[in-house]
Amino acid sequence: MNAFRIALRVLRVDRRTRTSALLTAVGVTVATSLVLLLLGLPYAVDAREARTAWQQGAVTSEVAPEEAKALIKTSRDRAAGEIIERMDIALTQHGELPPPPGVDKFPGPGESLVSPALAELIDDQPASVVGERFGKVVGVIGSDGLRHDNQLFALVGQSPTGIGDANPIDEFATPFGFADDELELLAGVGLVVLLVPSLVLVASAARLTATRREQRLAAFRLAGATPRQVVAMVVAELAIPTVVGVVLGVVVNPLVRWWASGVPWDGSEWYPADLATPTWLVVVAVVVLPLLVLGAAVLGLRR
Repeated sequence: MNAFRIALRVLRVDRRTRTSALLTAVGVTVATSLVLLLLGLPYAVDAREARTAWQQGAVTSEVAPEEAKALIKTSRDRAAGEIIERMDIALTQHGELPPPPGVDKFPGPGESLVSPALAELIDDQPASVVGERFGKVVGVIGSDGLRHDNQLFALVGQSPTGIGDANPIDEFATPFGFADDELELLAGVGLVVLLVPSLVLVASAARLTATRREQRLAAFRLAGATPRQVVAMVVAELAIPTVVGVVLGVVVNPLVRWWASGVPWDGSEWYPADLATPTWLVVVAVVVLPLLVLGAAVLGLRR
C-alpha cells in the first residue's frame, strides 16, 4: 500500500481535502517567500555597504603625499533641495590606481562621473543651479558602485595642485562583514511573527478535513492497516501541498525581493540582488520549513 498514491487519489476525489490542501499550499508559499526575504536582510546590508565603501574614502593604507597614487576628498553638497555626495579625486604620477566598482575610467581635471539620478537632476535644473558645480559630465557611475540608482553622487576630477586638504591613498578598499544590528533584530522578530501565524494557519487547514480523515483512517485500520501505515498516509496527504508550497515560495521569492527593494532603509532603496538569500540558507530553509509545517499539521491532528 503506497501512502502517496492513496493521498493523490484522495485529493482527486475529495473536494474538501483539495480545499484544505490549497490553503496549506498558499500559506506555505507566502511563508517560504517571506522567510527567504527576512533571512537575506542581514546579507543585503553587507552587500550594499561593501559595494559603496569606496565612496567614504575607505583605503587600504594611507601613504605620504609624494608616494600616493591619488589624492581624494569627500564632502556633501546641496542643490534643488537634495543632498549630493561628492568625491574629488586627483591622480598623481606614482603608479596606476585601480578604479573602484562602477568606474571604468577616472575623470580628468574639470570632468566628472555622476550617478544616474544626479545626471537626471543636472538635466532638469539650470546649469547654474547644479551642473556647473561638477564640471563637464563625461560618464555615469555603474550600479555596482552605488547604493542605488537613486543615489546622488559625483566623482569629480581635480589636479593634484588644486584639490587641497586631501587624503593620499594608494588603493581603494572594499571591506566586508558590515552589520546592522537594528535590521538584524527586525528580521529576527519578523521571522517569529511570520512563522507562528503561518503554522497555526496550516494546523487549522489540516483540521478542516479532520472528521473525514478520521473516517478514512478508521476504515483503513479495520482493513488491517498498521498504525505506522496510517501515520504515513496522514504525512503523505499533508506533505504534497507542503512541498508544492515550498517550491512555489522559492520561485516567487524574486518577485518578493523586487517588491521589497523599493522599501528604503538607512536613506536608500535596494537593488533586488542585494536581498538575495545565500544558497546555503535557501537549502536550510527548504529542508526545515516542510518539517515545521508537517509537525504543526500532525500536532493539530494528534487526536
